[in-house]
Amino acid sequence: IINLNVGGTIYLIEQSKLNSIPFFDDMFPVTDHIELSFDKEEVFIDRDGNLFEYIYQYLENEADLVLPSDTFTLDRLLIEVKYYKLSEMENIIKRKLYSAKFDHLEKQKRTYTTICKNYEVITTISIREPYWVCPREISNHFSPGECGKRCKSAFYPEQHGWHFKNVDRIIIAT
Repeated sequence: IINLNVGGTIYLIEQSKLNSIPFFDDMFPVTDHIELSFDKEEVFIDRDGNLFEYIYQYLENEADLVLPSDTFTLDRLLIEVKYYKLSEMENIIKRKLYSAKFDHLEKQKRTYTTICKNYEVITTISIREPYWVCPREISNHFSPGECGKRCKSAFYPEQHGWHFKNVDRIIIAT
């Protein structure tokens, strides 16, 4: 059993399961005459511990993989899965992302069609809308002022803070 500390979250995991991840297989090679033992040692990986939970569950029971439903978390998980070189899980996530984005586009088309039937559309504009990502993934933290010391201590600029998404706006005449 290896004590794996991923971003501050501890996972106890069998070496054989860990070696099924190419990233760790390179780190902990097992030969026929050498068996690694990490009784009280801890291996630290500076990655997102919350997202690693999905990878851990995938290793425990691949058939019952439960993925997050929102595309933002799925995009972040995809980055983690690529980092650990899990190609099968990467393909599963890509399919789910494609499906979610396709569904979203279909809803947008239906909404636009409905608006066009009822109003005179002047133009459609695309803007970049900011949104806040709390380091502890607390959904009702919408700005840095709502995050306290515990949130700020877990802050990584490439993952948290202000991000932007492209949003289409329809300008109509009534």
